[in-house]
Parts: sequence; structure tokens; C-alpha cells
Amino acid sequence: MRLKVGNAPLICKEVLLKASEMMFVIYLPVVMPGSDLRLPKNLEWCAELFKYIDYGIHDYVYISAKSMFVGPECRGRAGWHLDGFGTDDINYVWSDCHPTEFCIQDIQVTNDCVLSMQELEQQVCIDNIITYPNNTLLRMDNTVVHRVSVSQEFGIRTFVKISVSSSKYNLAGNAHNYLFDYDWDLSERNLERNHPTYK
Repeated sequence: MRLKVGNAPLICKEVLLKASEMMFVIYLPVVMPGSDLRLPKNLEWCAELFKYIDYGIHDYVYISAKSMFVGPECRGRAGWHLDGFGTDDINYVWSDCHPTEFCIQDIQVTNDCVLSMQELEQQVCIDNIITYPNNTLLRMDNTVVHRVSVSQEFGIRTFVKISVSSSKYNLAGNAHNYLFDYDWDLSERNLERNHPTYK
């Protein structure tokens, strides 16, 4: 089965934020099904973004926040990919500099998550790569092809991703929110691709 991808993200809002500290927080649950929003104190600077996030009573909501040095040799996650591959998850991304790169074109990939990343690399046309202004909150479904931008200068980049899902993101290394009482069985990450949830 072939999947058609390459859609543009939805522009939500320009939001000005300043991180409270350098950090690397991955998939911290901040909403559990039926709960209120519970942001730890060191992430309260992200609270404004949640005014523009849609989620339902049965959803989990996770936040990833990175404020760290980037540069030509410090790219982070490399390569073209699709967040929420094979799911109905919705992801929102925001950064204060070196904006995420998007490829807006018709692309067809298989439903194999690892093979599809190779197919994206082969099909992306450089003429179809765009970015959005700094400080713009963008909404992505699983058809939005994107990658981390390559910074030509060293500096601190702050990036936030908010993920809305019906699933537990239960991989070892994910951040734990001590404002909730939970004890999930965690699975090791896949080396080829970091799925947020293990089934």
C-alpha cells in the first residue's frame, strides 16, 4: 500500500516565548485522559502555546522541549520524516530560530516506517523546501514531511513539540511528570526509528 504525503502544516499563531533554562525534555505527559493540564514549574514558560492546542477528553498530551546549543555539527534528529507515522496523532511544533524545514510536494511512500524515510530522502525536491517565520506555532498531521534545519552558526535554539494522541508514549528515556501518579511499563527505543509508543 502506498501513502500520499507532502502536505503543508497549518499555521496556528505567532507566539513569543523564552525558555527558563537550558533543557532536553522528551515526551513528558502533561494531560492524561480526563485530566487538566499539568505543566511542571520549569515548563510554565510554554503555557501560552496550549491556548492553541486542540485535544479531547480521551487524549494524552505530551510536550517535548529543547533549549540547547546547535550549529553545523549539532543537528539533532537528521533526515526527512513524518511525525505520527501510521497514526492519527497530531503534533504542534514551535521554534525561536533555525525553523523546521518542510517539503511541500506530492510524495508516495510505503507504509513501512523505516523504508518510508529512505523513500522521502529519494523523492524530496530542493525547490519544494520551505520554512515558516520564527516563533510560529504549526500544526502537523502524519502527512507533513519535515526535517530539522541545519544551522550554519552556533547558538542556542529553543524548540517545542506538543503531541496529541490516544496512545501512551511508553518508551524508556521519556520524561516523567511527577504531577501525575502513574507507573507505565517502558520499552526500549528502536534504533532505526524512535516511535513514541511501543505496541
